[in-house]
Amino acid sequence: MSTQMPTLISRNRGGVERTLISVCMATYNGERYLREQIDSILNQEFKENSDLELELVISDDNSTDNTLRIIESYHDSRIRVVSHKNTKRYRYYNSVFACAANFGNAIAHARGEYIFLSDQDDVWYPWKIDRSVSVLRENGGGVVAAAFDMGDGELNKTGEVKYVRQRFFRLKHVGYYGFSIGFDKNELKFIQPFPKAIIHDTFITLIGIRRHRIHLLNEVCAIHRWTGIHNVSSIGVSNPTPQLVRLYYRMRMWIIIMWRVWSRS
Repeated sequence: MSTQMPTLISRNRGGVERTLISVCMATYNGERYLREQIDSILNQEFKENSDLELELVISDDNSTDNTLRIIESYHDSRIRVVSHKNTKRYRYYNSVFACAANFGNAIAHARGEYIFLSDQDDVWYPWKIDRSVSVLRENGGGVVAAAFDMGDGELNKTGEVKYVRQRFFRLKHVGYYGFSIGFDKNELKFIQPFPKAIIHDTFITLIGIRRHRIHLLNEVCAIHRWTGIHNVSSIGVSNPTPQLVRLYYRMRMWIIIMWRVWSRS
């Protein structure tokens, strides 16, 4: 995986400067719900920020189902597919670490001024990117975390999640779920390259917490499909890992983040 930051693109069309948004999606055998997720991204509306345009960067981790065929059926120039074959195997958090590496590959290929993460099985409401970018622009960048609905496999609403501010040093789940966050390109110098064996959304949002650059959007912007089998983020997964192992990984992440924030600020 390349860790070099790609060229950031800003276009001028009809005398109007365009701002590119990169949506980074990680896929693996996601054929069942993928089309709904992609459609909801491509149909985003930009009413508050009319200068925005979108690219969808999909990193596929060697899917063996029809995932790639579904993506290729769009014939949409806004979609770019980058392959990623995960070769690392970890005793603990195996699927979560593999997912993080896949997202890291997508982020490494993003070209936008603002970057959003996407699972392969949710549905974004049409205003998600627009409202999130407004929050980032109002606050001079950083990381935005948006509220979301919880849904079952058929997207019947089962609840609503609105975030509260969190502490940096906390052993239980910390951070904000990847499919709900976005950040500006200036965060990349702290995020890239992803360390090995990390949880991607926790890593990104803990950096934002450490830098006091987390902004909360309490307007519901997506519905998260929780089925327990197709999600590529770690939300809702029971964690059977021994407490000492979790403490080890959390302390390791704290040290990496504190060093990066100090050395790269």
